[in-house]
Amino acid sequence: MIASVSALLTSLALLLAGNGLLTLLLPTRAVMDGMSTGAIGLAMSGYFAGYVIGCLLTPRIVQRVGHIRSFSALAALAAATALAYALAGDPIAWFLLRALSGIAMSGLTMIVESWLNDRATDETRGRIISVYRIVDLSAVSVGQLLLSVAPPAGFELFSLSAILIVLALVPTAVSTAQAPAPIQNVKIRLFYLWQVSPLGLAAALAVGVGNGAFWSLGAVFGQKTGLDTVGISLFMTATVIGGAVMQVPIAALDRHFDRRLLLIGSAFATAIVSAGAAFVAPISVTWAVISGFALGGLFLPIYGLALAHANDRLAAGDFVVMSGGLLLTYGMGAIVGPPIASFLMEGFGPRALFLHVSAVWLLLVLFGLWRLKARPPVALEEQAELVPTPRGGAMMFELDPRTEDPAPSPPEEDTPKPPYNAGQ
Repeated sequence: MIASVSALLTSLALLLAGNGLLTLLLPTRAVMDGMSTGAIGLAMSGYFAGYVIGCLLTPRIVQRVGHIRSFSALAALAAATALAYALAGDPIAWFLLRALSGIAMSGLTMIVESWLNDRATDETRGRIISVYRIVDLSAVSVGQLLLSVAPPAGFELFSLSAILIVLALVPTAVSTAQAPAPIQNVKIRLFYLWQVSPLGLAAALAVGVGNGAFWSLGAVFGQKTGLDTVGISLFMTATVIGGAVMQVPIAALDRHFDRRLLLIGSAFATAIVSAGAAFVAPISVTWAVISGFALGGLFLPIYGLALAHANDRLAAGDFVVMSGGLLLTYGMGAIVGPPIASFLMEGFGPRALFLHVSAVWLLLVLFGLWRLKARPPVALEEQAELVPTPRGGAMMFELDPRTEDPAPSPPEEDTPKPPYNAGQ
């Protein structure tokens, strides 16, 4: 089963490694070039704007020219933008380049996921998504660690990122696998999702506003508090590893508690740890790594919890519609999160990044406590399965096992009627 999708997974690993390197390189280079923290936050938010646009445009591009040509064009765009950053140091230019990067990476991951979904069967979906997550976390970690192989002030790391992205073309170009059916646009019904699961939608927004700011500006925090490039890469990589490690205990707890309590508890713990990290992380590289590991372990699993919680109250067959809506909500939150955090950092210092993250999660805790009183819990035996969700594109939800095995319908009084027809 793994051999049949090895070429696709290899392409995915190269893409994620190149993009992971670029995610740390850009804010690090921006600080070196004297760009203000506020300008860095605005520039980095362009990626998430492009990511949302890419989710909407990619199905049309693939329907027009096919998977292989679309993949080649988007990979060329991603590699070209990786090189162009070193030639243009203006924040507006970087915002536009980040938007192009977001469009390209969103489209590329959607195409790879579409191929994986086409090769998957009902029996192999769970294994493929597990391997996808391993590839995702490993490739991003390797990409972030590459920050220390050359000086960020030079051209070499931009070239390395572009090389990794271009190499992703090779496995798909020589693969004999038949291209899958065209990608279909996912209908987005945010108002319906708000009626079904306000807490799930609010959690997805919080992940975007809080975590999006951290991923965009974590390297800026590290640089302004005295970390060198090795320390920055270790700090950010520890966050990814922490998220991977904590998936197991979170999944174990999920079987025994009301999922809303687990989500609220994770948000509260993230808020406390983030507030503490604002003062502990600057002490040394060791404390920065510990802080990153703890934060990643707490906030990375929250999106999967939000997805599972929203699925608990869905009508059968609405999982893909719901997950697409949560992804869009996350993207919108991640567009506004980095600029807000960057201006706070500019006014109150680098520690304001962690205080911003803490405030976001505290607001979600308050909202979650209100939702506990507004609706009774779903019985434990009726809770949908918790599937650790990779940071992929919109097509990942087609691959998710819950697409084929929808959650049981909730009690009649807890299932709101859609505000409009599903075909709209």
